[in-house]
Amino acid sequence: ELQIAIDRAQFARFRQIATALVPDATRVLPGTRETLQRISSLRIPCVVLTNGLSTIEQHRAKWVGFEGPVLVAEDIGARKPARQAFDALVATLALPPDRIWYVGDDPQVDVDGASRAGLRTVWIRPAGTTYPPDLAAPDHAIERIEEVLAILSEPYTRSLLSLRYVLHNALAWRQGHFVPGVEYGLNDPASLTHVLPRQSDES
Repeated sequence: ELQIAIDRAQFARFRQIATALVPDATRVLPGTRETLQRISSLRIPCVVLTNGLSTIEQHRAKWVGFEGPVLVAEDIGARKPARQAFDALVATLALPPDRIWYVGDDPQVDVDGASRAGLRTVWIRPAGTTYPPDLAAPDHAIERIEEVLAILSEPYTRSLLSLRYVLHNALAWRQGHFVPGVEYGLNDPASLTHVLPRQSDES
């Protein structure tokens, strides 16, 4: 029992020292802080999933400017690439797996694990490396972290364009009243014959 008590004290001391060393021992990819700020400004939900010790990883995430939830293996009881780790991520975001982009630099722990859990994946490719052919391939490969912004913005852009289309047509005409000049192929009155009421239907 004495040995266990000493080991626990030593482990606690290790946590304390490792947490204090985070600023000196953490390698941050160029553009990481700016990319996180941009994602936050776009109100895109974001979660960190990482292996390691809770106090250290929580401090590391805060140090690089991440303000969202941080899921650490020590807390959730599962380590990447285990399916349970990615299931915890999906549960936290409360989104279907195929609506989640997972970004990581380790082909096996990050990309292959996330892909097998049904997530869409982005591999941050270290210079001069090739992706292992025996692992699930990433959906995208990037060399700079800020490149992920274009990938994330694509579905949002499509959604906004679709919403603009619907709103434009909803405001441009009312049933039975053609408004000249509307776009998207509705500037021909003949094209509205299937939606305009018959003469006998008008009050």
